[in-house]
Amino acid sequence: MRDVLPDEIVSEIARQYRRAAAEAVADFEGQRGDEDALTGALGSVLRSHANGSLTVNGKNYMWRTTSRKLRGRGRGAPERRTGMDAMIELEVWDGDELKARKSLPLQSKKTWRGTDPLLRDQAQKIADLAAGGIVIDFEPDKYWAVDARAAADAPDNKAAVPRNRVKELGELLSTDFLECTIGSRDVYSDAERELLIRVERGHIEATPIGVDHRVLTKVTSRS
Repeated sequence: MRDVLPDEIVSEIARQYRRAAAEAVADFEGQRGDEDALTGALGSVLRSHANGSLTVNGKNYMWRTTSRKLRGRGRGAPERRTGMDAMIELEVWDGDELKARKSLPLQSKKTWRGTDPLLRDQAQKIADLAAGGIVIDFEPDKYWAVDARAAADAPDNKAAVPRNRVKELGELLSTDFLECTIGSRDVYSDAERELLIRVERGHIEATPIGVDHRVLTKVTSRS
């Protein structure tokens, strides 16, 4: 997002993302019931840490992260359609004008072991939906981010995914996501109307939201 944000702001948010991911791991034991609980806990930690303000070249930047559960689970759960458990999003505003937004669709998995056809299908849906998406593998000592396309193509399990397609979650958020090498600027959520928005060649497609959790970091600047 360096095309719309000063380096100082990107660096500070990156530091906060890394710290949040590290602290989320420390709470693994308390949230180990299922993937939904771990995903919600991760959102809460990001909400607590990724906030601040900084003045750069006479312009004041403020950012705040919110975490919101959009839909319940159960029969007909929306993730069946999109493969997503959550979206991590970033918006950049100059006053009241939206300058840029991007999203990171994700599917959650706890201690991914062995072949998982359902996970492969979910990862495929995420990879088809957006240029970049991930599977988070929640492990007791570290949270891993696996490229969704690589997870979908893995013939066996996570061990079969190429090493360069697997990163520690905090590292991926603070580098790849903020540097726009993963994620999408053409897919985002409309949380108020609970819609998933996809922009393709200028055409806007809106469908019922296919995600349980939405974590949004909103950066606003004012002169």
